[in-house]
Amino acid sequence: MQAAPPWKYVLKEPVMSIQLSIRSVDYGPLRVFNLKGYLAQLEIYRFKRAVEQALFDGKRIIIANLKDLEFMDSSGIASLIYLTKQATKFDSQSLVVSPPKSGVSRVLEAASLGQFIQIYPSLEEALESRGIARTQEPDQPADLVTQADLDKTGDLRRIQ
Repeated sequence: MQAAPPWKYVLKEPVMSIQLSIRSVDYGPLRVFNLKGYLAQLEIYRFKRAVEQALFDGKRIIIANLKDLEFMDSSGIASLIYLTKQATKFDSQSLVVSPPKSGVSRVLEAASLGQFIQIYPSLEEALESRGIARTQEPDQPADLVTQADLDKTGDLRRIQ
């Protein structure tokens, strides 16, 4: 009896759970996006829409906090470049927080993103660079940005 060819086998469970959690916190004209999980091809649209909404809401400084990010692929890198370009269009600034010696930091270094994007080793340093003490209370508690929230906003790209 011959063994079945390997392409006949089907994985019953996914190899990795591709999921991105986005929590946002506002400090006046500044919005921090705390990203957790995987910033990969299937999830970047949610991050892009959240960035568009923040800029549309008038936020002048956007911080992407990658401290809890487990994985980022080339689509994730492209989304950080998108963040910077969109912020420039709205006369805003973008910053990225990525702790040194993390897997995500190595990806950022390999892509030489430090030449285009301001990268800070901690959220405290990023906030202090904009004159906000970490002890300052945010304007509102952290909100989980859900797909339903983004769907309410419509397609913001049509506005620009």
